Amino acid sequence: MDEVKYVFVVLGHAHTNVHDIKVIMHEKKIRPQKGKICFYYPYSELLFAYNTKFSQSGMWGIGFSLKALEEKLHWNDIPTIDSQNDGVLTYRKKRIYELDFTSFDEREDEVFFVVPSISDWEDVWFNELKSDSNYKQWWCKGIHKVCFIKKTDDEISTYLNAKNTDHFNSKNYKAKDKKDLFKSDSLIGENDKYILLDLTPEQLHEVAGPKSMKSQTLF
Repeated sequence: MDEVKYVFVVLGHAHTNVHDIKVIMHEKKIRPQKGKICFYYPYSELLFAYNTKFSQSGMWGIGFSLKALEEKLHWNDIPTIDSQNDGVLTYRKKRIYELDFTSFDEREDEVFFVVPSISDWEDVWFNELKSDSNYKQWWCKGIHKVCFIKKTDDEISTYLNAKNTDHFNSKNYKAKDKKDLFKSDSLIGENDKYILLDLTPEQLHEVAGPKSMKSQTLF
């Protein structure tokens, strides 16, 4: 049985997803509208169910290291509203009015973003070309559907933790200033609350049907 390494929070449908992801990754905070957040696992099964149920919109969200949640946010002490597993997909709904992950290191695999396409992916992390080179600088890490649709947690971990990957080479990391990240004097939406996916695994699979019936660890 695979070890659970990452859990995922999914944004609701919006036309400002790139902006919202940038705000969340820059602020390191998620403020849910209804004071609750659903965390899903694993990525591959979540993506399959989401894309089948919502075929006209790609999946946008934030991935968290379960280890970091447990060690830095005392995950198990946060009240759980609901917890379900339909055989392939698991989720846990937590009572959270603000998820503050400012203690998480974006240079590691503790927090990262999730987007539908390669172009969306680069729109978020690209932090200009490095001086006197063609290397692209980055300020946060992320994954996208094209290369990660069938990846296990171990494969995602290997990618995110590699120090010399083409896209997230540790030498090309550069923290991004707010004024460079958002091309205006004020960060529009910085105090917004986000509409988040709030469906049980069964509800997500109402259209798709379970991809497989392998048992998953309920985190």
